[in-house]
Amino acid sequence: MRLSTTSLIAVILSAGCQFGGHDGDEGEGETGGSIDSGTTDSDTTDSGETDTVDRLAGTINGTVSVQLYVEAADELTEEVSWADAYGDQYPFGAIFVAAYTVDETTNLTTYHAEYVISAPSTTGDAYSLQIDPDDTETVYVYAALDWWPDGVLGTNEPVGLHGDLVAVIEGGETNDVDIVINAPLLPEGGGSGGGDGTGGGGDGSGGPYITLDGDVTIDQAYSGGDGKVLLYDTSGNGPTYMKSFTPTATEDGAVASFSLSVAANLGEQRLLGAWDENQNGLLEPTDVWGAYVVAGENANPITVGSVSTSGYTVLLPYGLPPTLNPFVRLEGSVSYPEGFASLPAGAVMYVAAMRTRPSLDFGVADFGRGYDWQSFVCADLPGTATDYLLVTPSNAVAYIWAYLDLDGDGILNEPGEPSGSVGRSGRVATGSVNATGLDMVFSDIVVE
Repeated sequence: MRLSTTSLIAVILSAGCQFGGHDGDEGEGETGGSIDSGTTDSDTTDSGETDTVDRLAGTINGTVSVQLYVEAADELTEEVSWADAYGDQYPFGAIFVAAYTVDETTNLTTYHAEYVISAPSTTGDAYSLQIDPDDTETVYVYAALDWWPDGVLGTNEPVGLHGDLVAVIEGGETNDVDIVINAPLLPEGGGSGGGDGTGGGGDGSGGPYITLDGDVTIDQAYSGGDGKVLLYDTSGNGPTYMKSFTPTATEDGAVASFSLSVAANLGEQRLLGAWDENQNGLLEPTDVWGAYVVAGENANPITVGSVSTSGYTVLLPYGLPPTLNPFVRLEGSVSYPEGFASLPAGAVMYVAAMRTRPSLDFGVADFGRGYDWQSFVCADLPGTATDYLLVTPSNAVAYIWAYLDLDGDGILNEPGEPSGSVGRSGRVATGSVNATGLDMVFSDIVVE
């Protein structure tokens, strides 16, 4: 999907964002949405009376599907059908879909609506988001898969995005805002199945283990729902370990106790907690998150040594949830040693981040199946190199290639037309942070 210049600027801001600034009530279950079907504004008339003007929410509709893949030879990935991999069985957890904006000053993300697909299918599932047009005129939409399926959106789980800004139409609908999440097959034995213990980022050490014991305090009105105590590394990656708790309501909120089993000698870690306030069965960024505190102040990181320790207090809400960046940006340069001015009139250069690497010639329209792409009129490029910037989902595999369309016919990778890639295959594991220095040099070799 092609990101416009305007949308690209905002997405870049979001690529290193922290989650925060969430307002309003979260949706429940599969109905999702943080906004009612209508809101009201109050206007005062000349007579001093107040008229109420109804504002209808804008609705965004689309589908989310999961495309399976496996690692193949030569740093390639191959798409796998559901029938070949799992038949009609769906082995993953829920899918979280959200519409959000990014404050260009604070770089914080505001969630305007959410939708959780609690029981996804192998063929894709519809979602619908309702957004107050008074809050924003445009949003970004992304989807994250509980790949492990442990009931928590970890920082290393697959993400899909809709690459363009989506309009919020008062009282209207924006349709076909579709998202594809690329996901590898689960390891042998499957995921953790939503239980406690090692999370998606776990070390799989097998022991020895110690326990971290303590209490959880929810310092706001409690209306039901379970939670988890979770362990993350000091860079915010995880969770590596988790333990569920069921709070007991109190006059001011709720309390619980926990005993978290973790591998010994992990060193410095962050001890966090989360409460599934919207009771949709998935801990995600719009739920209530907290941290280990002493005297009401953040006391992370803790040191996990060789002996069990107790006396930890996890306070909710406190601070921001772990960062789950929907996007990362990939930057580099593309070089043509003979100089772009030496190319035929009408030549166009394309740089793309693709889900798979093309092996034959293909049309520019096929970039729509990828993540992002840019085009450059070669006559406008001085010298022998130019910079590019592409935006992709985090925690994905992208193939970064550049193509010269010498005759300008929109067909790329034809015999005699140069191409270049990042490394030998173009493969880039996007991770959760931005990447630079992804440089390419054109050669006259056509990929076959």
